[in-house]
Amino acid sequence: MESRVSTARSIYIDKRGRELAQDAFDEYMSDKIDSPELNERKKAAREQAARENAPLEKINRVYCTYTAAKKARIAAECEENAAEDALELELRSLGVHERVCACDN
Repeated sequence: MESRVSTARSIYIDKRGRELAQDAFDEYMSDKIDSPELNERKKAAREQAARENAPLEKINRVYCTYTAAKKARIAAECEENAAEDALELELRSLGVHERVCACDN
């Protein structure tokens, strides 16, 4: 999931950056600006695309919800494992060393 979100961000920034840099590219092709200037404008276009981020804002918000849910699930699993370990110790202290299954009768 993380790589897909990263890819979505990159695709949006590249696409929007190209749109924003088109005028600079046209000026470069018309010999109105040189390569260093084109590179600066290209960099600025990508930065602006990242700042505009209206489509990215929703992805970022939903991704934050996803990562919070994932962290909560992992924490719950750790808590469950710790509780199981504590229960196992208590059972062993009472002499119950093996798990009992109804099919063992």
